[in-house]
Amino acid sequence: MNEKKILFVNQSSGYLMIDIVNAYAISGKYKELVLASGEIRPMGINLAENVKVRKIKKYNRSSVWKRTWSWVLGSIQVMGLIWFKYRKHELFLVSNPPTISFVTFFCKNKYSFLIYDVYPDGLVTGGFINKNSYLYKFWAYFNIRCYKHAINVFTISNGMKERLSKYVESNKITVVPAWANSFVKRRKKIKNNPFAINNKLDNTFNIIYSGNVGKGHDLETMLKLADIFKSENDIRFVIIGEGWGKEALQSHAVTKELHNMLFLPFQPVDHLSYSLSSADIAFVSVAKEAASVCVPSKVYNLIKLNVPILGIAQKNSELSRLINENALGACFEKEQLSECISFIQKIKTNKVYKKDIENNITRYSAENTVDIQKSFMI
Repeated sequence: MNEKKILFVNQSSGYLMIDIVNAYAISGKYKELVLASGEIRPMGINLAENVKVRKIKKYNRSSVWKRTWSWVLGSIQVMGLIWFKYRKHELFLVSNPPTISFVTFFCKNKYSFLIYDVYPDGLVTGGFINKNSYLYKFWAYFNIRCYKHAINVFTISNGMKERLSKYVESNKITVVPAWANSFVKRRKKIKNNPFAINNKLDNTFNIIYSGNVGKGHDLETMLKLADIFKSENDIRFVIIGEGWGKEALQSHAVTKELHNMLFLPFQPVDHLSYSLSSADIAFVSVAKEAASVCVPSKVYNLIKLNVPILGIAQKNSELSRLINENALGACFEKEQLSECISFIQKIKTNKVYKKDIENNITRYSAENTVDIQKSFMI
């Protein structure tokens, strides 16, 4: 009988984490599987029944200090779980909380890492510390020690791999791109789509953003485009989500009399396929400080739904390379407003061009399907 046991740690577990844990559960190679998490957010696919859940501090984004405290407390709780309950378990540690890496100094468990964000680099790009600080030097030194002894180091993009290579040999890093939620399925906008019908989007051309409405998402560009197109009654700009920046955007839309803009709250999970499928163009952006490493996971759901993407990001960004090199739509810097306008007009009026984009998306999706068990070497 297999005696292997494993503890997964992710302070905020979405569908990607659930898919990974479930893949380990399905493999049958582990006698016991445990997930330590502050919150579990399933999207149509639930955590396997044989996975135990241990609650830790929930990730708190409301302020810098609350965020830091939630990281530290979550890591301390995990350390306590390992000391008192899971000394013999393998560890699968996700960089959420970022301070989880320090736990490896206090235990003898074998461990692997999945890195979504590289720290302390993220604190530097965010302007919280500088490279000459003692915190940065200590954390950087510890990263080298920590990753050296890891069984595996996984990350989600080539840009992230490049950034990590300052701490660990690049041949030890395995890139596993994010993947789409299997629950998400294409729903036609003009037929049996309650989201589109209820919001009067079934007979309009829709540019839709869905996600957090906060710092770095550059939704001001979306408002500028809405202002330019506000005389065209058949075009709608839709922002779905919540965040500290939403109120200011709504106020600006009222001031500019942008009647072609619609603001909606986050939609229930079972409406996601309908809301994303209502887009003729999906609007996606990444913050400047994350440009070299980040591709939002929503992009892979949009690819699965065959939606052309209008990206706003730096020219050398991971998002720009993904979209432009594979012709999945178009990605521009925020200053390139005229290019954004031309892209929207071309998708709207040129059916051959739109079909070519959709065919490119279909091909890319087929060629880049992620086998989770093989990717994570289960």
